[in-house]
Amino acid sequence: MSDLAVCAKYDPQSPFYARIYPALVLAEMGDYDAAAARVRAVADAQPQSALDVLWAATGLRLLGQADAAGDLLCERAAAGLDFASGLVPPQSEEWVRALYERCRGGSSDEELEALARQLRRLGGCAGS
Repeated sequence: MSDLAVCAKYDPQSPFYARIYPALVLAEMGDYDAAAARVRAVADAQPQSALDVLWAATGLRLLGQADAAGDLLCERAAAGLDFASGLVPPQSEEWVRALYERCRGGSSDEELEALARQLRRLGGCAGS
């Protein structure tokens, strides 16, 4: 945990070293309540950020809390989200919307995969 705290100083805006990775360590140590609190803090830090809500839901799923993850996705979608916040190219608002919808149980894997292929071509990634 102390190593993660040092890494967090290098990128204080990143939720990974501050919350996600420590949550995984806490879960490994058996402290699932503290791990879940760390993961939820990702969504609470920027409640309108769709990407942060997705990361928090992912963390809850990793902790075996699929129902809580689904509830979080639904609650935040109803409150209104910013799908353009924190994008890293070639991510797009359309991609984040589609991913969010898929995580909520809507759309299909095929639709998401087609959009991912399109983004891969736009981003110039290998294997396109």
